[in-house]
Amino acid sequence: MLNFRYYAFGLFIMIFYTFEMNAFIHGGLSGGYRGSLGSYIGSSPEIRTFLHINPVAIVPVSFGLSYSHMSPIDIPNEKKVDIGELSLELSVWSPVSLWSIFPYLRGRVPFYTYFTGRDASYLEPKSFTGFHGDLGLRWAFHSMFSIFLEGGLGINSYEIEGKKLGSFYNFLAGLQVIL
Repeated sequence: MLNFRYYAFGLFIMIFYTFEMNAFIHGGLSGGYRGSLGSYIGSSPEIRTFLHINPVAIVPVSFGLSYSHMSPIDIPNEKKVDIGELSLELSVWSPVSLWSIFPYLRGRVPFYTYFTGRDASYLEPKSFTGFHGDLGLRWAFHSMFSIFLEGGLGINSYEIEGKKLGSFYNFLAGLQVIL
């Protein structure tokens, strides 16, 4: 009976340590291209940064915030506008790798968008709905650093001068740091 108590205590400490003490913070910076699909506008270079927390180290799921900055090149009347987008993100990855390459899925839901630039005075900051889904590969070349490539599709719903920004695709590459 005494041995069972020691094993139970050891198991409790191991579970507590794993679930409570090993939270990871993921941060990253990426750059790439966002292209519009169909008759929508919104093709632009894109820079995205994100900050996630992985609260349970043995479960390959993290959540956090991201910020994307875009400068659309196909806005009507040659207007110069930059778009900033804040999003909630959820990321899921495979715990199994091949040559330290991990596949992952990332979903984003934008909750705030704002417009800046020379011709942004006619646009009001507004919230809008949408969803972005990305599929990628992350190469962990060091225990704290990874390089990733991702591509995805998304849908937004807002307008600039009567033209809708809607369905789009994106390709990004970047660096991720795990603390």
